[in-house]
Amino acid sequence: QDTCLQDTAAMLVHMALAIPYDQLMAFEKVANAYYCLVESLLGQGMEVVCGFDTWVVVEVLATLQKGLATALQHKILIQCARAIDFFGSFLFRHKHRDTPVAARMRLHLSQVPSLISELMSLLLKQLLTDEHTDLGILSHPLLSLILADDVSFKAVSQAFVSRQNPQLQHTAAGALADLMTGVDRNLDMANRRKFLTQIQSFRAKLRPWEELVLD
Repeated sequence: QDTCLQDTAAMLVHMALAIPYDQLMAFEKVANAYYCLVESLLGQGMEVVCGFDTWVVVEVLATLQKGLATALQHKILIQCARAIDFFGSFLFRHKHRDTPVAARMRLHLSQVPSLISELMSLLLKQLLTDEHTDLGILSHPLLSLILADDVSFKAVSQAFVSRQNPQLQHTAAGALADLMTGVDRNLDMANRRKFLTQIQSFRAKLRPWEELVLD
C-alpha cells in the first residue's frame, strides 16, 4: 500500500506541532498556513488524520480549540470553526458505523473524553459573545457536534444552566431546550438554516442578561 500521502501529511503536521503554540501564532503567515492545512485535512482527508498517532490527533484538535478561543485573526477563527464542523460532521456520519477509520477515531477520542463537551461549551460562548463572526459559521460546528453526541450536549446544557443565577436558570434552560426544536437529524443546508434561526433566537433571549455566566 502506498503510504506517501499519509507519511507526507504526518511529517508536515509533526513539524507544525513542534513549534510552540505562542510562537506559531506570533507569525501570521505561518499560523494561517497551519490552520489552512488542518482545515484541508479534516475536510478532505479524515482517513489520513485517523491514521496519525493518537497524540498528534489530540494536539491538532487542541490547537483548533485554542484557535477558536484566542485567535486575534478573524480568518483563523473561521478556519477553526470550519475545521471543527468537518470533524463533527465526520463523527456524526460515522456514529453508527463499524469501519476501521471510525474505530480509529474513537480510539483517539477515548484519550480526551471531555473534548467534545469543551468544544460545545466554547461554541456556545462564542455564539453569545462574538460581535464580528457570522453566526452561521459558528452554528455549523455546534450542530454537527450535537448530532454526533447529544448526550454530551445535554450535560453541557445542564452545566450551563447550573452556573446561572436562580432567576435566569429557567430562561437559560428554555433557550437551550429550544435549540433543536424543528431541527432534523441531518446536516443538509436547509436544516443548518433552521438551526441558525434557533441560534438567533437563543442569542436574543440570553444576551440582554448582564448576569449571564459564561465560564
